[in-house]
Amino acid sequence: LTSATSAAFDVVAGFKAEMTSPVDGATLSGSTETFQWTTGTNVTQYRLWVGSNPLFTSADADIYRSTALVTTSQMVTDIPTDGSTIYVRVYSYINGVFESNDYTYTASGPAPAPPDDPNPAPPQLTAPDGPNGDNVEDPQQTPVDDEPFPVTPQEIIVNLSGSGLCGMGSSLTAITASMALLMGAGWRRRRRRRLR
Repeated sequence: LTSATSAAFDVVAGFKAEMTSPVDGATLSGSTETFQWTTGTNVTQYRLWVGSNPLFTSADADIYRSTALVTTSQMVTDIPTDGSTIYVRVYSYINGVFESNDYTYTASGPAPAPPDDPNPAPPQLTAPDGPNGDNVEDPQQTPVDDEPFPVTPQEIIVNLSGSGLCGMGSSLTAITASMALLMGAGWRRRRRRRLR
């Protein structure tokens, strides 16, 4: 072979870059992630695609699509955080040809809801409200008697008669009658209130 013909076969083999972080299949930490890869061999530039769907064409890289990169890392923002699958491809340009490696990740999800309290506090019991918003009284509660006369007029007359005061004549009879009239009105009010 001459030098001219041998030069045509003097092609140095290259090895494409491989993702090192995050590892393939990992769950991403949030909406921002830095992807890092190896340098490969004889790679002159890199390109990174990130998408929410399998990366068949450049249009599928709907999260991030770089131009030529000469570094081995790239920060990507606006990654979904819904637990979906994220598709990533890193291209290596070797001897005039782009070669690629594909990876899939799981997007970070929302924070889990706190567990239910195993010992919830018992509900507070309150009296029901009446039609006007006031609390209804307990039907078992003994009513408080605030009427002024605890006995009937007849009981008072009997007690006065039994004490021997009736011998005082008509004056005592008049006083007794007046007291009966006054207390009778109070007794009727008391009876009506209890009946309600």
